[in-house]
Amino acid sequence: MQGASELHETAEEMAQGFNKATIDTALGKIITMPKRTVQILQQDVARVHVLALDHKLVNNLDNLVVVANDGRGISWDEMVETIKRCYPKEIEDGILRPTKGQQNSTKRYDVRSTHNALGVRFSDSVCIVRSVMDQYLQLRGQ
Repeated sequence: MQGASELHETAEEMAQGFNKATIDTALGKIITMPKRTVQILQQDVARVHVLALDHKLVNNLDNLVVVANDGRGISWDEMVETIKRCYPKEIEDGILRPTKGQQNSTKRYDVRSTHNALGVRFSDSVCIVRSVMDQYLQLRGQ
């Protein structure tokens, strides 16, 4: 789960929480093991949660899966490209250093039941990156 949150009070705190993978990618930190690509915007999870409370839409034991990009997630190299398109000034200023090469741990998830039951589509890489990075940069005073 990724995205801006009222609970984050500092950039350092945000970089250690559930947004760590995206922030690390923006800062050029590549870890030696594959990173999972099961991103989902926090607001999408909240929306699904609220909609799922309607018993006309969801039955008691229905399984709802929430993963971006139609259940494929987003590769970390694609996240790098998104960061480069969205934050060229911050990259030029040396604040962000998105770097390709992070290995992905990918698995496809079937999100059709969630799409069909609730009629929702999940946010793309641009929405996820902007939500995370806008708040992170704001907390850094940028």
